[in-house]
Amino acid sequence: MLEKFNQHLIVRNYKRTAKLFFRLKIKRNIASRSHQTVTPCYINSACALEDGTLVLADRDNRKLKRVESSNYTVTDSCYLSAYPWQVCAVNNQEVAVSCGRAGVKFVSLQPKMTVTRQINPGHTCRGLAYVDGHLYITDVDSVYEYTTTGTMLRQFTKNQSGKPIFCNIYSLAVSGDGGKIYVADRKNGLVSIDRTGKVLGVFNSLKVRSPEDILVTDNGSVLVCGYDSKNIVQFGSDCEMIGEVDLLKSNSNEKGCTSICYSSFSSKVIVGRYSTNEIEVYELI
Repeated sequence: MLEKFNQHLIVRNYKRTAKLFFRLKIKRNIASRSHQTVTPCYINSACALEDGTLVLADRDNRKLKRVESSNYTVTDSCYLSAYPWQVCAVNNQEVAVSCGRAGVKFVSLQPKMTVTRQINPGHTCRGLAYVDGHLYITDVDSVYEYTTTGTMLRQFTKNQSGKPIFCNIYSLAVSGDGGKIYVADRKNGLVSIDRTGKVLGVFNSLKVRSPEDILVTDNGSVLVCGYDSKNIVQFGSDCEMIGEVDLLKSNSNEKGCTSICYSSFSSKVIVGRYSTNEIEVYELI
């Protein structure tokens, strides 16, 4: 069982050779009695700060947890009044977290994690990303662009033909330049649009069943967690499938993949699974 964690992770080739290779470095328990974890953790989202610090959204315990990057231990936590959906970094001192009908909460990290303010757009808040002073928020079937004070700038719901683009959105990610928005939709799969709402690409296949979390890497690749398929699949920038990550491919003994996060500070990929107190930390090699 342990041998598979020591081998290099290989991505199966489809349209072109994959550039990302990982190996499992460690598994870390991120529940502790000192932080009053009541039920098993459900890490359904995570983000990495510039200094390598991780912030994890623990859905079932309604908490954000700060994890230091050297030993991956929980150093602080913040109770939320609602279930968190997706957390994103605003800067090295602040994160934002979507909390369903409770809106978006902003949490200061200094000196302790504290909710300082919130915006309530008037719709359910699920997916969340922050790029260049703008918030990208989803409800079940729309993507919105907001200022950080809650002013709506754009809404994307239908394609150029007037048909709905989305159906059951769980999360989203935005490219570093803000030009592409990637959506993990439980029914419609991976969907990419630009800032005008034009659909750039769609991937909907049993190879990624029930997409739950999504990540854009520094080189523009997209990684998507399949909850029901229990795997992570790599895509190009236009939603073309590159391959399934071998160490993270479907395994009946594993629980569903619920979150994925990349730390450029440490070149690590962090993976969360359903109802477990461990996170998996992979090296990018």
